[in-house]
Order: sequence, then structure tokens, then C-alpha cells
Amino acid sequence: MLDHYTDDTAAAPQTTVLLHDTHPDAVETPYRVLVETVDPNGLHYTLREEDFPTIDAAEDWLENRSG
Repeated sequence: MLDHYTDDTAAAPQTTVLLHDTHPDAVETPYRVLVETVDPNGLHYTLREEDFPTIDAAEDWLENRSG
């Protein structure tokens, strides 16, 4: 795990995690971002995963994504 952040001030709290996958099969896209969004009223959550070739691409996506 390289970085993580939780925003629990939003109506739908969200946690992001930046990971580096060192498995040999992940050589083309070794950086992973997990985004978990919780719906406190519906008692469910959504987990999304994105993969990236570089840490810079992953960080740019985190900084510039919408929603």
C-alpha cells in the first residue's frame, strides 16, 4: 500500500487506496487504485478498481477524477 485516504464528510463516504502490485503478471499495469463508496442509507457499498502503468498515471487519475 502506497497511500490511502478516507473522506467521511461527504454524504456518501469514500475511501481510496493506492497499491503497487509486485506480482510478475502485473508488469504492464502494476499500480492499482481501489475506491470504496458507502451508501449509509441503503446499507450497501460500491468497490471500484482501476489499474495503471505508472504511479504518476494513478495519482493523476485520483486527483482529476469526477465522483
